[in-house]
Amino acid sequence: MVFRLESIAKIESARQIYADLDETHAYTQTTNNILDDPNLLEAVESVLEPYVNFAENYVWRSGIADVIGVYRDAFVNAGMWGNRNIPGKRITTTIKYGYLGSVIYVEDEGNGFDYLAQINKLESGGRHDYQNNGGGMRKFFRSPLHIAYHGNGNKISIATRVFSEDDITHFSKRLK
Repeated sequence: MVFRLESIAKIESARQIYADLDETHAYTQTTNNILDDPNLLEAVESVLEPYVNFAENYVWRSGIADVIGVYRDAFVNAGMWGNRNIPGKRITTTIKYGYLGSVIYVEDEGNGFDYLAQINKLESGGRHDYQNNGGGMRKFFRSPLHIAYHGNGNKISIATRVFSEDDITHFSKRLK
């Protein structure tokens, strides 16, 4: 579900982020079509592999497959639509882990877009022309994850969440 920034800020501020468990990865586009970039898969996997390995010790209800799917879409959208497939533009991924879940931020160097207008349209049952763009937002809107756009729309957060004290206790024991 796509959340407004105020909603995701409440979720993020409730997290107890662990020291030294923030990760930042930068990727620089090398071609004018991110889908044809031979470094794309390696860039995505360099972020997802440690995240998935750590997720084995980490509990959340949304499921790792949801996280992987949304992250890949957000990453490709950042290069294709945000950076307009311009070689040399960067996509930055930051991951934060906490007791109440994880947050993955994906940020491009583009100008952004009017994401509030698109969220309002989806929330009111309006239709959006997904022929050329906007398919990512439709997928994000249907996701069980907490997804929010930030700033001018060139940054997205993908938040997971644990829901019980048992989950928190289980996670805490695995870290020791």
